[in-house]
Amino acid sequence: MVFHKTPTSVIGPEDTIIRPKEVQRLDAEGEMVVVIKDTCKNVSKEDALNHVLGYTCGNDVSARDWQQRDRQENNSDWCEPSPQTPSRPWVPGLKPMQRRTNSI
Repeated sequence: MVFHKTPTSVIGPEDTIIRPKEVQRLDAEGEMVVVIKDTCKNVSKEDALNHVLGYTCGNDVSARDWQQRDRQENNSDWCEPSPQTPSRPWVPGLKPMQRRTNSI
């Protein structure tokens, strides 16, 4: 599954996540993030990785009440665009990726 996050919905790794007053259900999920380095359109499968800056981990924070409202209003399983609070950590620095198993 792929989710698009706009630059305005991203915050720094030490920044505080701000919960809007009207949001009661705020959930967080760890996600693997692919960072695209440039604007692209109609990219072929063969050329796709040439547009990737790198990979990182992200904390995807969702306002579940907004999602539920959007689903009910649009009678859809997908959320329509709605105001997003910056809530996702951004790349703190470019470092080679390391894979660890059981913290080793």
